[in-house]
Amino acid sequence: MYQQSSLRKQQKGERRDQLRFKSRYGHAGVGATHIREASELEVLRHLEKAKAKRSRRTVRQSNS
Repeated sequence: MYQQSSLRKQQKGERRDQLRFKSRYGHAGVGATHIREASELEVLRHLEKAKAKRSRRTVRQSNS
């Protein structure tokens, strides 16, 4: 998906897509990670969403 075909020229959108992929997952090579690490803000937001979902679920169950 992210390999350039030697038969045709790469489009600007494809180059941007490759850059976005590389910035997210790192360049392939020795020591490169292929797993994106979440920032602290992303983790905190995920926890907030999970707590909100849990509180909505308990309110819904108590109304039943």
